[in-house]
Amino acid sequence: IKRTLIWYDKRDLGKAIADTTEAIRLDPKNPLFYGLRATWRATCPDERYRDGPKAFADAAQACQLTNYGDPNHLAVLAAAYAECGDFGKAIEWQEKANKLFIKDGAARLRLYKEKKPYREQ
Repeated sequence: IKRTLIWYDKRDLGKAIADTTEAIRLDPKNPLFYGLRATWRATCPDERYRDGPKAFADAAQACQLTNYGDPNHLAVLAAAYAECGDFGKAIEWQEKANKLFIKDGAARLRLYKEKKPYREQ
């Protein structure tokens, strides 16, 4: 996971996503890897790396693996819905994440209500 985050810090999302994909292959029951890949696919400022349907699939897998109990994965699911243009579902899942506590939850919720996706800086 460290190498993946180093690639991300260097802004080489292609390598970060590739490393995360390999981590999933090696440990397919680890929700962290699905959550990271979903985050990048849903919120990356560089549109080359965004892919709403794939972000949704990864976020849904992370949520399933955590029994929908991790607010960070719920927030990623909301971001994936927003990236797919389903802002109603994005609002629904962001509100669930906010109830469990998520940093920046209120700001993300405002974006979704304005029909805007969340982007990492």
